[in-house]
Amino acid sequence: MLEQPSASQHPSRGLPVANELPDLQGWEWKLYAPNTYECGTTAVTARKRLLEESESLPGEDRFAYVISGLAEYLLAHGVCEIAVPQYYSRFHDEFDPVIAEWTIERHGSALGIDANLLEWTVRLAEGKGRIDHDALSVYLCDNRTLVVTGSRGAFLVDVAPLKQRSLDQTPPPAERVDIHGFVVPEADPDHQRGLRRFIEIFDRHAEPTLTSYKHLSDGKHVFETDTGRDVYAGSQLRHLARMTVDETDLRGAYNYDLDGDTHQSVWDSETASHALGDETHLGTVVGFEHIWTEKEHIMSNTLFELQSKAKYWCFQPRPQRYSHFDFQVGSLDGKIDTFANGS
Repeated sequence: MLEQPSASQHPSRGLPVANELPDLQGWEWKLYAPNTYECGTTAVTARKRLLEESESLPGEDRFAYVISGLAEYLLAHGVCEIAVPQYYSRFHDEFDPVIAEWTIERHGSALGIDANLLEWTVRLAEGKGRIDHDALSVYLCDNRTLVVTGSRGAFLVDVAPLKQRSLDQTPPPAERVDIHGFVVPEADPDHQRGLRRFIEIFDRHAEPTLTSYKHLSDGKHVFETDTGRDVYAGSQLRHLARMTVDETDLRGAYNYDLDGDTHQSVWDSETASHALGDETHLGTVVGFEHIWTEKEHIMSNTLFELQSKAKYWCFQPRPQRYSHFDFQVGSLDGKIDTFANGS
């Protein structure tokens, strides 16, 4: 049973100072780069030492040690406490995955904690030997993290992608959002925005018509079309989320700070070399984006080259070799301005 933690339950015990960080075999703490969160919490991450045998932990940049502000972090983000089985040997039999949010982020069907991540998390906080349940607490938070406290102190751990095969549940109605008439289980705002663009593209530029939303699968949303073929919306959604359909929305000045200098580039009525719906070798132009690119030239007299660019996102059906409708989303870049050597 998951229980909502109260303020009095938020553990703040056992937080050593920076020079008393736990010794993790094969890992070193990045004390030179502490992270400070909006709620005031300070934590440090770790990295593996090269050519050394190391503890099996969630992975670099996926966990951090809490230096201070644990109670504040839990008050700001804590959702519920997770019940931990008595022994490691029972984790896979007694622990069911806990879902933080339904999303195709990181090629899963949801984000949360399963038995594998729970074991890594507990071992991180407890070290070798038996679990000290008097010291151990695991909390799910609303910002895609877990908080775990144990004999070694307190840690923040990223939740993990959960695969469809490990879940014996489907997204409840409360976890679904209406996107242009399709009810979709997707919590990530960028993916929601990408799905809006995806549906608009098929409405305006693609030959098959989307007729219904079918289901969530690992790393993709599955739609049905009037041809009977399914369409998958997956990794393209991040790209689609960044673009705008109306090129005039991008007109204006863009500033970029580099080495103490501020460079300005202007997107005006003469900038765009393609219009919405234009056909290119990468397909139909379906959106626009402004980007900056920075390059260092080590073997030349140019110390750096900074470019302001117009990006044109294109949609193109692929040869239909599969049972589903296949397509690609690519981009063309057009140079607006170039700055070099502090110019």
